[in-house]
Amino acid sequence: MSNGENILADALNELAALGTARDREQLAALLDRLDAARLRVLVVGEAKRGKSTLINALLDRDVLPSGVTPLTAVATTVRYGNDPRAEALFLDGHQEKYPLTALADLVTERGNSRNRRRIGDVTVYLDEPLLAAGVELVDTPGTGSVFEWDTEAARAALQSMDAAVFVLT
Repeated sequence: MSNGENILADALNELAALGTARDREQLAALLDRLDAARLRVLVVGEAKRGKSTLINALLDRDVLPSGVTPLTAVATTVRYGNDPRAEALFLDGHQEKYPLTALADLVTERGNSRNRRRIGDVTVYLDEPLLAAGVELVDTPGTGSVFEWDTEAARAALQSMDAAVFVLT
């Protein structure tokens, strides 16, 4: 870390000592991104604006499910990893690994309606140059969806962003 990053890390650690357990969790995630030199970019917008399609285009491959009806139900982070897979973090705190072919069953309204599987978020690991450079892309459920829980999931994801791309029609 550079001196400026050390100062920021020290300040974040001091803040963590003053905060709640949830504050400490959020600050730890921020420190982790700072240490790993990762930039977390959320792709946000209303339902059916092409957020998943845009991420697939940036990756130059179809990884995220996309379709003509509101589809994304769970925030999905795409980050670098040399072992392609999906990892689901469940609301009860446990994690499970899946092949990429299981992604639609985890993150879509069709495969996980109303998030009945109780998944907090999903992380996809891919060996892609953009991701290897330290960028994380986050596909969020659409705001203004006919599914109220999608809007809430999108709002929750906004708390972890470093930058956002707002997709319009």
